Order: sequence, then C-alpha cells, then structure tokens
Amino acid sequence: MAEKTGLGNQRKEKRLVGTVVYIHPKGRFYTLEFNLPHGSFRESFPMELGGAS
Repeated sequence: MAEKTGLGNQRKEKRLVGTVVYIHPKGRFYTLEFNLPHGSFRESFPMELGGAS
C-alpha cells in the first residue's frame, strides 16, 4: 500500500508493509494489518479480478 501525505502539490509517498490477516470466503476483499511505531491499524481492500500476471 502506498500512503500519500501532504498538502497541495507537495505530496510524499510512503510504502507500508502489511500482513494479510483475513480473506473473505468468497474472495470479495482482504484485510491487512499495518504495524507502525505508534500503534497498528487494519484496512480492507477489494480483491482485483484477473489475478497476477
């Protein structure tokens, strides 16, 4: 996941490494957990069709 932070045209992209903690049984979405110095958080993302090439 890439996180974009900043105001206006001053954007800074930071890559975060997450761990897959859940995959929906029908493959609709997956949940990643991100561990940061000040705590952790989880975020879900839709599964993309077609798979990896």
